[in-house]
Formats: sequence, structure tokens, C-alpha cells
Amino acid sequence: MAAIFEEFANGEDFNASDFNTYSMRQVVICCDNQTDRDSIATPQEGMRVYRKDTDATEIYNGTEWLTFDSKWQSYTPTLTNLTAGNGTLNAKYMRQGKKCTVRFVFTFGTTSSMGTDPTLTLPFTAVALAAGANIMQEGVCALFDSSGSTYFYGYFAATSTTTRTIRTANVAGTYPSAAQITSAVPMTWANLDQIAGQFTYDVA
Repeated sequence: MAAIFEEFANGEDFNASDFNTYSMRQVVICCDNQTDRDSIATPQEGMRVYRKDTDATEIYNGTEWLTFDSKWQSYTPTLTNLTAGNGTLNAKYMRQGKKCTVRFVFTFGTTSSMGTDPTLTLPFTAVALAAGANIMQEGVCALFDSSGSTYFYGYFAATSTTTRTIRTANVAGTYPSAAQITSAVPMTWANLDQIAGQFTYDVA
């Protein structure tokens, strides 16, 4: 069993081996950035660092550094089948180890346009899901029609390990069913319309 705690008597020597086996397991190492963190040549399982550039704590699990954010981090997802134009994109994430929560808000501008089945990229690769899991709803979003101040239901579908697809629901039948978002569904998208929501996924 690894040494984790020791009571030292008065006058007893405290040497380099003691420091490496006892003290280094208890301290939080303050790093300016990832370069500083990666300069730790032989990180030990359970070692913790604090990143000043991200205000995040990272813990080494014996294989990799796991991030535990203390605040939302901004990122710029790549949008497909949704042209940003002069619209406003606000995307953030907060990672807690192998869980990542994403907040996504996009407001249409006069040159923004909607295609069919819009997607956004993830800040970190997700675990591969079982076949058919792309029907999973990982979070909901509001689809706002500014012309009538109407909110339609939307959700984020787990369609790949690197992207999430924004979809809506078709309520024309007896029971609601999944439906693709298009330039005219659930409304005709125009200036000041908005997509706003949040979802959580498992990081690979």
C-alpha cells in the first residue's frame, strides 16, 4: 500500500523520499497553464493541480488529467446546416471529470439562415453510444419565434461522438414524434429568432 500519512517525531529527519511519498500526495500544485501541468514528468495517481488560466482543478487518475471546472468556459462550436451570418453565438461548457454540460444560445441575425437538421460540435469527444442511441435526448432547448413571441419545444440528440443535433417534435399525430428542424419548421426562421438550451453528456 502506498504511504499516505505519517506522524514525525521531534528531531526526526524529513528527506526527499518523505517529501515525494507524503507531501506531494497532499498538496495542490498551482500551474499557470497546461504547459506547466504537462511539465510534471511523472504525475502520480491522485495528484491535483490548480490551473490559473482556467480556474479549474485537475486530478490525475493514473492515466489522464480529469478536469473539474469552477466556472463556465467559453468555446466556439462548428455549426452545420445552420449559417451564423451576423447572428450571435454564445456557447459555454462546464466539465466535471467525465461529465460535460454545454449551454448553447444562438440568436439569428439578418444574414443567418437555417438548413435541415442543424448540428453543433462538442467541446470534448463523447463516449460512443450503442446503436440506435441517437434517439436519446440529452437536454432540451427553446426555439423562439420572435415574430409571434412563441416558444417551441426542441432538444439535443446524441447523433455522433463529436456532434449534437438540434431537433423538435411533431405533434400532428396522436402522439408526439421526433422531427427535423428545417428552414420552415417549427417556424420560418428569421432575424431575432433564437435557439437556447443546455445538455449534459459523457466524455470519452
